[in-house]
Amino acid sequence: MNLEKLETNRNNIRTWMKENESPLNDALEGLLTASELAKTDDEAVKYWSSIRSLCGNMSPSPVRKGVQSKYSTEVLAVLDAIGTEVDEASVRYHNDGIMSKVLFSHGKSGGKQMLAEVFGKTMRNMTIGKLKKKLDDGIWDGTLAGLDSLTEITEDNE
Repeated sequence: MNLEKLETNRNNIRTWMKENESPLNDALEGLLTASELAKTDDEAVKYWSSIRSLCGNMSPSPVRKGVQSKYSTEVLAVLDAIGTEVDEASVRYHNDGIMSKVLFSHGKSGGKQMLAEVFGKTMRNMTIGKLKKKLDDGIWDGTLAGLDSLTEITEDNE
């Protein structure tokens, strides 16, 4: 981690925070502001370690593990915001009425009733996957406003 990379990561996290609400955003902003005081690469490493540690308590997190995504920070922030909303709505749907009694997990689990959290995560991942496909196909622009213009291209089967 160097000072330039720390600045890039700071900007990416702030972009993510604009689209995603978290009770930890104020604390995270405090760490991001404090990290602006870093003057050496060694200090940058220490600040980044603190930022990553706090982000580890956030779900979804603005800090992603693994290979860098092909999607921009702005698009990932929007996908996380949509995913969180879908997850929360799916959990409420699951717990409403008889849905919790009629939704079952995959057969590998023995066909047990699906937990609300599992259903929420499943719907979140499925929605994000479909939106990424629409983005890749040029159907969606990756913004919240762009969701209004999503249209399915269908063929006439007559």
